[in-house]
Amino acid sequence: MYSGLELCLSARYRTKQARIRSEGIGVAGIISGYRQSLDVFNRNIRTMLITFVLFSVGNGIGQVINNLYFLSIGLDEVFIGNRVFVTNLCLGLAILPAGLLADRADKSFLLKLGNVSWALFTSGILVTRNETALLVLASLQGLTLALALAPEMPFLSENCPPEARTHLFSLNMMIFTGISSLGAIAGGYLPRLFSGLTGVPYESPDAYRFGIWVSVACFWLGAFQILRLKRGPDLSQNITARKAPLKLVSPFSVIAAVSANFGVVAFGAAMFVPFMNVILKTRFKIPAHVIGWLFTLESAAICLGSLIAPRIAEVRGKAKSAVLFQALSLPIMMVMAITPYPALFIVGFVLRSGLMNMANPLIDSFAMESIDPAERGTVTGLLGLVRNSLYALGGRLGGMWLAAQQHSVPILVSMACYGVAIFLFYILAAKQEGAIRSELGLSEEELAPDLNIPAGE
Repeated sequence: MYSGLELCLSARYRTKQARIRSEGIGVAGIISGYRQSLDVFNRNIRTMLITFVLFSVGNGIGQVINNLYFLSIGLDEVFIGNRVFVTNLCLGLAILPAGLLADRADKSFLLKLGNVSWALFTSGILVTRNETALLVLASLQGLTLALALAPEMPFLSENCPPEARTHLFSLNMMIFTGISSLGAIAGGYLPRLFSGLTGVPYESPDAYRFGIWVSVACFWLGAFQILRLKRGPDLSQNITARKAPLKLVSPFSVIAAVSANFGVVAFGAAMFVPFMNVILKTRFKIPAHVIGWLFTLESAAICLGSLIAPRIAEVRGKAKSAVLFQALSLPIMMVMAITPYPALFIVGFVLRSGLMNMANPLIDSFAMESIDPAERGTVTGLLGLVRNSLYALGGRLGGMWLAAQQHSVPILVSMACYGVAIFLFYILAAKQEGAIRSELGLSEEELAPDLNIPAGE
């Protein structure tokens, strides 16, 4: 037997499902969902979205340029792997203490301090070519990035009503990938532009440095934008007396499921994703400006996937939808590992990115809605510790394999890691979510605590 409140929530959810079915998973329904969410975003959310735009441009440029710059100054894939390892190891070690701090301090202040410090150390790539100094800067980037990332998801969650969070996280993903695509296009052509203006070879270190200058400038503009943030709402006063009568999955199961998925996926992805521009250049001899366009195509696939993912999740559930999207990427990765054809590899590269990134905002939203608001910073730090520590190890292994010209091995190992991660997440979270949704007809958003968050400020 279920309580009257549970039955009431079940009736509300069935009404919502009837509206979803009437609108369908079409363009009108998707636009309607985002329009309703945009109406309730407050000033802090809008400021963060502008910051994401600026950071995304800089990230897109750096995604194409940075590793090629390192190769041009005489460093190799082993150094690139070590840099990934150092950055993510420091990020992983620091993010749990940063998360604990985020639950006890002003999150907006930590966001400002972390992002400005990170922009400062990111700029260091322009002042030295010494391998040791670059690795020290990478470690400082990891430490300060932890301070910026730990409060980010809790800050967004506490400034956004529960019913709009999935759309917010998906919109964040679309901004990051879509705007990064513009940066990737620029990153591919900036060395050629500098070459045309100065006469230096377009694959020279100086030409690549010009692109890095533009990338760093975007990071600083984003850091200055984030200084406009205001302190978020006081959750201790805004959470109503009503508590959720039932959780779709216990908090421990949520933490275990998301940690397993994020950690094992990160370990596998780090073996080849950070080196994708290197793989495209060394394995298939694709020039930098074409790589920029390929990253743009990848970003378009991620944007399209992120656009429709919240709508599918409303019907199937967040955890079950995330499992579906991730599982569909496995056969695609097999093709990427064994094909000798550049066109087939590129199609697989684009599809894999789209599917895996459709799942990420759903898992983020699922985790944040299942955790007590007062513990979100700590949980974010714990998830970051697992994800980034394993990402660091995966990046080191991937760099060594690629330095030995073993291009298929990291993709095959990554595919196996993805399979393990999907299985664990399904057993620990998605299976339970599906059973409870089927029996009660309850949604995660309606079971989350109500927050009296002012909209549109």
